[in-house]
Amino acid sequence: MTQHELGDFNSALESKQCALDIRCKLFEDEHSSTAGSYHSLGITQHKLGDFNSALDSELRALDIRHKLFGEDHTSTADSYYSLGIIHYDLGDFGLAVQFHQRALDIRSRLFGAEHPSTGDSYFELGNTVRLG
Repeated sequence: MTQHELGDFNSALESKQCALDIRCKLFEDEHSSTAGSYHSLGITQHKLGDFNSALDSELRALDIRHKLFGEDHTSTADSYYSLGIIHYDLGDFGLAVQFHQRALDIRSRLFGAEHPSTGDSYFELGNTVRLG
């Protein structure tokens, strides 16, 4: 996280990949820590402009989170949110809208309308709809 915050995304990517490898060995693939590593890796891949790898990582995180937590969980919403951002950057506004809407629906149910995460989802959805 420190490397990422300092903007050293290549080092962060390497560290996050090592963390993912360790977590896969320790916990196997269907564990919340493994899903967190995929999600974190996807964020860094996205920062580096590797949108296809970020998409793969975030989809894997979503798959694990959905199996472990179901649809109505904050981590599942976070995955949908990240997937919306990636699809937006890939220019696929239709899918971006779908993912942002799912994140918004979950966050609204979990947190209500007056929560920062719900506001973030409204913001991203509005930006995507505006361009799509």
